[in-house]
Amino acid sequence: MNLYTVFSMILVISVNIPDILSYPSGNVGQSCTDMNPLHGATPQTPPSPYEIKLSTTSYTAGSTVQVTIVSNCGNEFRGFMIQARRADTAAADRTTPIGSFTAVTDTKPLCGSGSNRGLVHSRSVARSSLTLTWTAPATIQGHIVFKVTTVEKPNSRYWQAVTSEAVKDSSGPLNLASDSNQTQIGCTTQVENKFAADTRCGDTVGCYSDCDSTGQCTYLATWVLDSTNINFTIKAIPDSDTNVYAAIGFSTDTKMGDDSVIECMKTTDLRVATSFNNGRSNTRNADQLGITLTSASYENKILECVFTREITGSGDVKLVDLNTPHYMFFAQGTAEATGAKINQHGLIPTVSPQAIDFKLTENFSAVPYDKSKVLAHGALMVIAWITAASIGLVVARYFKPIWPNSTFIGQKIWFQIHRTCMILTLLSTCIAFIIIFVEVDGWTMSNISVEQAHPYLGVIVTFLTIVNPIMALFRPHPNTDNRYIFNWAHWGVGTVAYILGVITVAIGTRMGKANLSENAVWIVVGFTVWQLLVVLCLELVQLIGNKQKTDSYELQGGQSEKIPDTQSKPANGTLKQAILIIHIVVVLAFTIGLLVYIGLA
Repeated sequence: MNLYTVFSMILVISVNIPDILSYPSGNVGQSCTDMNPLHGATPQTPPSPYEIKLSTTSYTAGSTVQVTIVSNCGNEFRGFMIQARRADTAAADRTTPIGSFTAVTDTKPLCGSGSNRGLVHSRSVARSSLTLTWTAPATIQGHIVFKVTTVEKPNSRYWQAVTSEAVKDSSGPLNLASDSNQTQIGCTTQVENKFAADTRCGDTVGCYSDCDSTGQCTYLATWVLDSTNINFTIKAIPDSDTNVYAAIGFSTDTKMGDDSVIECMKTTDLRVATSFNNGRSNTRNADQLGITLTSASYENKILECVFTREITGSGDVKLVDLNTPHYMFFAQGTAEATGAKINQHGLIPTVSPQAIDFKLTENFSAVPYDKSKVLAHGALMVIAWITAASIGLVVARYFKPIWPNSTFIGQKIWFQIHRTCMILTLLSTCIAFIIIFVEVDGWTMSNISVEQAHPYLGVIVTFLTIVNPIMALFRPHPNTDNRYIFNWAHWGVGTVAYILGVITVAIGTRMGKANLSENAVWIVVGFTVWQLLVVLCLELVQLIGNKQKTDSYELQGGQSEKIPDTQSKPANGTLKQAILIIHIVVVLAFTIGLLVYIGLA
């Protein structure tokens, strides 16, 4: 396996990572019929905050209509799909797209390659409005409506197949089908993604929330002591309308694990339940003791549960005694449709700034999650595998003969560059490995299968990175018979470590804890493409140089010359050095780009 093959493998895997994790480039061709963006969540119900405005409400054969998707509520959308379809009851088929759209920047065909019958975003870009041009077919097809799906920024809420007002042709009276009625447009509490804080907080009730300085919240937990019980309220705006939960946890420290949890759920019904965090997994308590639901509601996209919890926990060891102060966590995510189990939280849970005495009525604000260790881990891995390993590998492969008579501190220059880069890779990887294990205090879990691979790959990469220099310390002398075994082993371990290292970095850019911009993974893809191009160029230069040596040998009649005491620099040495300088500059640019995104996170 040569380096061309190695980087081809990295390129193929890296390019597919964004599509595996999400659809930031609109890879939803299979959604041509139902216009579902395949984000895994449930579509939002009307009203929609995104209006479809038309330049005209009638059309003729070959005419055009300007269609504008616009936010009326100050929200931005980062993804969309659009089609025109038959609207009247006379049409048996009201799912086949009609006419064509003119593609604009960051859009591409939705319904088949080369067909503009529908459009979808090709890149995740925040927009408050977008105007598109639709061209009617050469023959009129009947009355139509435009169907639009929008995905909101910064979350992934979406409104599926929102319908415009009808656009009529001259075929006759309009009899709208029920699925072609114009969708109600308007701003709701959910769209604003906030609700008002409880004015009693810190006075007659205790509170833990993320309410901002204007008194607007996305979640709130309140409590008040009532004899031997504590009356709690959980209030939150979930990410979807069904199969969701908001939960509070009680812990003796600020890390998850060995925590008592109370869940407020909306599945087939509204309910509360208790569970327990064993390490990083959650288990529903078999006996739902010590808790009584008073009321529950889901109105205006706000999930609310009011319940009573025995302060001592009714003797259940998994219901902690709240006579003792505890830290409070808040988390939300999806639940199984049966309500039997909650899934891992979507966003990282927040934790109270101190242990809370639930017999008091103090007001606490959520503490932002400290991502410094996670980001330091990511930055070190970028330096290790995007910068140091990339340069060190290229130098070892292609630059051994470039400085044949030059040494630095007693060793060939290429070797010193290679060794320096690999030592930097080793140190950065090991430090990053230690940092992340201290941070997560164990093993990182995720509901997304690709993210689950990240810690496993990280352990393998770290192991290989440590093994390779140990092998180098015991390498045989270059003139011994077994030297070739070391050469192959050293190359093989290093190559596998590098492939997995770049893949692990790419996956890391999409990890929930990092919360990096979607553009970060594309920087890794761009780096991989660049590395492949550099390898191809150097392979070509080396191939031409080897052919010139062969031709020179044949012109001398196959007679070997005496090897001089000093070797001359290859004819292509200057070109190779120029390529190396450019490579170092470009790799540093990719590194800086990733470090900037890490810093912004």
